[in-house]
Amino acid sequence: ALDFSGHGASTSSPPTGRWDEYHVAEAREVLQSELRAVAPASRTVGVGHSMGGAVLAALELRQPGSLARVAAIEPPIFPAAVGRLARLLTSAGLNPLANAAAQRRRAWPSAAAAREHFGSRMAAGWDSRSLDAFLGGALRDAPGGGVELCCDPATEARCLGLPLVASEVAAGYDGGAAVTLVTCSASRFSPLLLPGSGPAAYSLVAQTLRAGVVRLPGASHHLVVQEQPALVARLVADEVAAIV
Repeated sequence: ALDFSGHGASTSSPPTGRWDEYHVAEAREVLQSELRAVAPASRTVGVGHSMGGAVLAALELRQPGSLARVAAIEPPIFPAAVGRLARLLTSAGLNPLANAAAQRRRAWPSAAAAREHFGSRMAAGWDSRSLDAFLGGALRDAPGGGVELCCDPATEARCLGLPLVASEVAAGYDGGAAVTLVTCSASRFSPLLLPGSGPAAYSLVAQTLRAGVVRLPGASHHLVVQEQPALVARLVADEVAAIV
């Protein structure tokens, strides 16, 4: 697992420009300096959720053969018109995905208070073990006491406000990558935030990227990794089995 700059336990400052280019470079460095000592590219599968999936997909499309396969789960990569509309909305302060992220609460007086907060809101339908794992990685001690999110909501908002455009991600790509876009059957993860808009958007993105598309049946939420970990575990197992 990789903590990008400005996320998780990373102590580096987040990028201020094109986050995808910066984080793709980080991922490439980790592959070359760490993972290659363990396994060759032909035996390495990349699975990433949201921004992590977008970065792995972009890495493989820009440098085919970096990984044997990539499964990008609900990445913020959108069709050209939708992605550019999202950027325009961001410039006007009207991007709903970015605005929702920016308004997230960041600090709580205790870990228990944070658990109660998430457990009664976005994590209400999660597996309890997923919530524990999420809090274990998402929180850190706050300087003034209590706990806070490791990732500043402003950093997340900046990333969502500058989503990747499929045609830009695929620029110069001439084939040879094995990338699968994974979406939830009723996902609304797109700047439109409409039920079902996620699968429709990813079908268009897949055509541009020449990627496959997998819809996870019965999964409705962008946070399917936490909501249905067993379903995602089967997906990971299938990706690994494909190269064995």
